[in-house]
Amino acid sequence: MNNRGIIRLLLFSLLALIAGFAEAFITAGVHSLFFILLPLTAFAFGYFSSWRRGLFYGFLLFCSYTFAISIIWWGADSPNLLYPFPSIYAFFAGGFGLLLIGALSPMVRKNIRSFVSIFALVILSVMTISCGCSAMPHYGYYYQIIIQSSENLTNLEIYLPTGAVSGEPYEELYEQPLDVPGHLTEDFTSELVDT
Repeated sequence: MNNRGIIRLLLFSLLALIAGFAEAFITAGVHSLFFILLPLTAFAFGYFSSWRRGLFYGFLLFCSYTFAISIIWWGADSPNLLYPFPSIYAFFAGGFGLLLIGALSPMVRKNIRSFVSIFALVILSVMTISCGCSAMPHYGYYYQIIIQSSENLTNLEIYLPTGAVSGEPYEELYEQPLDVPGHLTEDFTSELVDT
């Protein structure tokens, strides 16, 4: 390898590290859907290099992204630090996937109709869709109140915390109360109150 090749390797290695860090901070700070850029970046780095360098760039992307997310979680006192299983799963599913994408993407450039190229594109598609699905927010609220009293209660007011989506009250949740005969009366009303 000549000096020009070494400089190119070092430059692309540095770019892969910076890209992993940047994608982690953009995903955590702007929107979680930017997570889909990670497999696409691994594909781009591998596409314009040899399979060995693509594998290496995929590894650098994975390491820098994981390290940056760990820093973000550590700074946010995330419960993910207490439960290592999501991180271990991410390492095996995401880490190996990025390495495969990086290593196999040069084959797409050489011959897109080969089995290896199709396999690389399938892995890229599956990982991109998986990243997109895992990045979409999931919401769920369930309130259950059980009041046991020996007397008949009237004009009872109950205050509950409001479910929120993107920092706004999730009003659709309260428009569909569960009607169980004998438990909720017909004059049941709900009102959102700013406290």
